[in-house]
Amino acid sequence: MTIDSKVIILEDVGFDIYGNNLDALEHVIELKKFIQDKYPQIAELKGFDNSFNEFPYDFLGNVQAVSDLADKHLGILVVAM
Repeated sequence: MTIDSKVIILEDVGFDIYGNNLDALEHVIELKKFIQDKYPQIAELKGFDNSFNEFPYDFLGNVQAVSDLADKHLGILVVAM
């Protein structure tokens, strides 16, 4: 599967960025699962798991870490808007 855009807006591709029924840890876990399922080429990048392990409660921090990694290796930004 190829990624068709240079910017992935999580809400536009089906991810619930608000996570109203989730606590912080669950929201981060759901983000990781979502990226692994929908964008495996990002999930396969070396370092993908690092931020999730280091900051398991920081949703926006993990979005930024994933975006930095994807931008560095694939030229793709991931944003929560």
